[in-house]
Amino acid sequence: MGGRGRSSSGGGNTDDPRDQGGSSSDSLRKKIDGADSEEEKTQIIVDWIEENESPETETIINPVTGNEYECYSVTIDGIKIYYQTPNDAVFAAIKSLISGNKIPDMLKEHIDAIMIISDQNPGDPKTIAGYEDGIITIFEDRIVDAGILGHEASHGLAEDKWGNAL
Repeated sequence: MGGRGRSSSGGGNTDDPRDQGGSSSDSLRKKIDGADSEEEKTQIIVDWIEENESPETETIINPVTGNEYECYSVTIDGIKIYYQTPNDAVFAAIKSLISGNKIPDMLKEHIDAIMIISDQNPGDPKTIAGYEDGIITIFEDRIVDAGILGHEASHGLAEDKWGNAL
């Protein structure tokens, strides 16, 4: 897959989010699975982000809002996660992405990036998340679970299979 996400960095270069390499979720998943509490799981993710976060922000154009955002990022299993500040929404997205293989690999193949933003969806303020151009956007820093990420990724599967993401 890949190549659908739109981002720019510095001098206007276009980056494919999946070309960023990044960390495998295996060791992180094992640590999280071994944690005794939700607080411990969150702390493991906080520590992981500190070790793996991009050193500088990138200017990212969100395909749903059309707005530019200065974002930090982490990459896990080839999926880039963009955010303005690490917060509960970022921790929940990471946990949902890697927790217990709840999102099938065939759906993960349709996720180039996940972008967590504080803005509302301009088309529908009630929208929690959306999918466009391979990017799942989580609106208003909302907490999502694997079901929501899987649902949004299924729009990419539908688009590839039938030409329509709806």
